[in-house]
Amino acid sequence: MSSSAVIQSLLGKWKDSSADAENLEAYLKAIGMPDEAVKAACQSEATTEWTVDGDAVTYSFESSFKPGSVRSITFQLGQPFEENTITGRSLQTTYTEEGGKLVKRQIGEPFNCTITTEIVEPGLIVETMVCDSNPPTSCKRKLRKQ
Repeated sequence: MSSSAVIQSLLGKWKDSSADAENLEAYLKAIGMPDEAVKAACQSEATTEWTVDGDAVTYSFESSFKPGSVRSITFQLGQPFEENTITGRSLQTTYTEEGGKLVKRQIGEPFNCTITTEIVEPGLIVETMVCDSNPPTSCKRKLRKQ
C-alpha cells in the first residue's frame, strides 16, 4: 500500500522557509504552540524527509530553530496510530491517499487538524494545514525538493 504513486512522489528531502508560508503564525497559535516557539518557527527553515521500508512510511522533520532535533513518525496508509505532538497533545492520527493527495487527519481534544500534502508541480509540494479550532484556522506552506 505504501508504494502508492503519491508516497513515491514524496520520497526524499524537501525544504521550506517560513517566508513561503501563509498564515503560519496564526495556525501555530491555534494548535497551542507557546508564543516564543511561534516566533522562532516563523523565522526558521525546515527540512522534511519521506522514506519507505516495506509498508512503513517515515516522515522526518527538522527545523532550524531546533537544529539537530529531528522528529519522526512512522505509519502505514489507512492505519490509525497514536501520535504525540510537539505541543504535548495525544492524537489518533491516520494518513490516507485521496484524489492524488496525501491526507493526515489528527483527531483529539480540544480540536482536530487535517494536513493535505499535494505535488503542485515537479519539485514543489504544498501542505495545507487546517485546524477546526474556534475560529477555524488554516495555513499553507511550500516545500521544494532538495
